[in-house]
Amino acid sequence: NGPVNLSYTVTDGNGGSVPASQSFTLAAVNDAPVLSGNAATLSAGSEDTPYTFSTADLLAGFSDVDGDQLSVAGLTADHGALVDNNDGSWTFTPDANYNGPVSLSYTVTDGNGGSVPASQSFTLAAVNDAPVLSGNAATLAAGSEDTPYTFSTADLLVGFSDVDGDQLSVSGLTADHGALIDNNDGSWTFTPDANYNGPVNLSYSVTDGNGGSVPASQSFTLAAVNDAPSAVVLSNTVTSTPENGGVIKVADIAVTDVDSGNNVLSLSGSDVASFTILNGALYFNGGADFEAKAGYDVTVVVNDATVGGTPDASHNFHLGITDVIESDSDTSNDHDTDTATATTTNWGETNGVDTKVGNAADNTISGGNSGDILYGQAGNDTLNGNNGADKLYGQAGNDILIGSQGLDTLYGGSGNDSLNGSGEQDDLWGGSGNDTFVFTSAGDSASGAPDTIRDFHHGFDKIDVSGLDAYTLNPNTPGDQAFAWSGTMATTHSAWYTESGGNTILHFDTNGDANTDETTIVLTGTNLGLTDSDFLL
Repeated sequence: NGPVNLSYTVTDGNGGSVPASQSFTLAAVNDAPVLSGNAATLSAGSEDTPYTFSTADLLAGFSDVDGDQLSVAGLTADHGALVDNNDGSWTFTPDANYNGPVSLSYTVTDGNGGSVPASQSFTLAAVNDAPVLSGNAATLAAGSEDTPYTFSTADLLVGFSDVDGDQLSVSGLTADHGALIDNNDGSWTFTPDANYNGPVNLSYSVTDGNGGSVPASQSFTLAAVNDAPSAVVLSNTVTSTPENGGVIKVADIAVTDVDSGNNVLSLSGSDVASFTILNGALYFNGGADFEAKAGYDVTVVVNDATVGGTPDASHNFHLGITDVIESDSDTSNDHDTDTATATTTNWGETNGVDTKVGNAADNTISGGNSGDILYGQAGNDTLNGNNGADKLYGQAGNDILIGSQGLDTLYGGSGNDSLNGSGEQDDLWGGSGNDTFVFTSAGDSASGAPDTIRDFHHGFDKIDVSGLDAYTLNPNTPGDQAFAWSGTMATTHSAWYTESGGNTILHFDTNGDANTDETTIVLTGTNLGLTDSDFLL
């Protein structure tokens, strides 16, 4: 654009001429940009990943003859969305899960009205997509307690899909409240824990075989099924009782039943008439005669009519009867083995009489230096064996029995009795009633030679150690200090218990060293349910 000069000659046709010139001007006109070089090659991106490119990438290879500054206008892209970052770059976010070519369409402009359409493209490489729960999961049917439950892999995959079309499978399957077995045929068998009912949770991963996975879960419910009782348990048992006694509780009855079902207790056996079940306990009806029958046997039976099996469980019990000398005798007149019946309520020491039998009054009977046998009979009696290995029978009434020195055996009988073995290693039988076993010094039941209580009944009987000082060796705590109850934990200045060899061992620490005890008492049986309420501490 600009001036154009014309040069020429004007002639007359007869040989005459004259040189001449003329000119005119070409006004400027804007030129559009053109692709005069090689366009840029855009690098590849990845599926589901934002892709960034620059305006300069789009203008590569374009030029403008007028020298105008070029720019991009009207940029669009297929298979996704564009954002102008306003810094000379653009970010492309592809459609979910799309892979393949992405085409860019735009115009290259020179700012003066000149423009040319242009295009570019790049490729998004495929990326494996994890499976997703795109529909409704299956609802697994309910099962039953104690019954194997089978489900399929297909049940676990219902509702899951994979955009890549990969075949899905289950991995890492676990279940609570039981055990799983893969049947290798597309199914699984779940065996629940014994007697469990309620929800069962399955945890697993859904995988596509190409590295994609998603955690998943399922659940089903096991309906409760009534279980039969499995055992009859007798505790706090009395294994023998003197003849001629009254009604005595010989055992507490418990039924082992995980469902606490509709259990009915009953008795069977040849001696069933001699026993009664009352308020969850077994009672001997009394009236035993050793000379006629030295023992009684009965079977405690439990049955739940809603389940099969009759009986469901049972426990055999034997009660021994001990002999009691019932008549006066002095056949040898040797002053060592005599038997006498009281004619007074206060019967002191008489070393020549070994067996003393009280009367219906409230007797006070004392033994001598040999092994005496004392019977209180009726009335509220006080029996003191004194020296020797004595046997004391309180029989009826609320009696006080004191063994004193020697290896004594004390039988409270019926009534609410107080029994104190005193020195050495004694056997104590409370019998029926609410009895109290009294210990007034560490020597009454030393740790090396403890007394044994043969028939302690939790909730009925008491163990009285209030006469023992829990702080014997501590001068800073004068007086008779009480023990603390610590259950099964050994602590200083406390009372606790352990179980060993079918017995419950009571420990009492008085010197502040919980590693040892100074007083020990043995209770026949375990699982006695001991609490601080069983003691006078």
